[in-house]
Amino acid sequence: AQQAQQKQQQATQQAAQQAQQKQQQATQQAAQQAQQKQQQAAQQAQQRAAQQVQQKQQQAAQQAQQQAQQRQQQAAQQAQQAQQQAQQRQQQAAQQAQQQAQQRQQQAAQQAQQRQQQAAQQAQQRAAQQAQQRQQQAKQRQQPPPNKEPQKEQ
Repeated sequence: AQQAQQKQQQATQQAAQQAQQKQQQATQQAAQQAQQKQQQAAQQAQQRAAQQVQQKQQQAAQQAQQQAQQRQQQAAQQAQQAQQQAQQRQQQAAQQAQQQAQQRQQQAAQQAQQRQQQAAQQAQQRAAQQAQQRQQQAKQRQQPPPNKEPQKEQ
């Protein structure tokens, strides 16, 4: 009876130990699986956050590059406009200078022509006056004055 009771106790203890071991293994497996799931979820969340940060950085970099390009283009356009305006001002100044020079040349030519005409008229008048005076003097020599002797030839 004692042997039977000991065997029964051993069998009971073994069964209890085996059940306890199985329960511990199941608990450990469940804990490991839960921990793995938590780690995976944490990694995924970290990756998503990193991707979002990277995307935001890329977008910010692209926007900054586009703005810099736009500013460069605007500056280039403004420089081109300034150059065109400077060219126009130079052309206008050159045209005005040329017109003024032409006007001065025309005025000088007109004044020279007037002086030539005046000189020619004066010379013609003097020549005509001298010829008239010589004619009058010749007539006076030819006609003796009344009540006087004829002039002796000098």
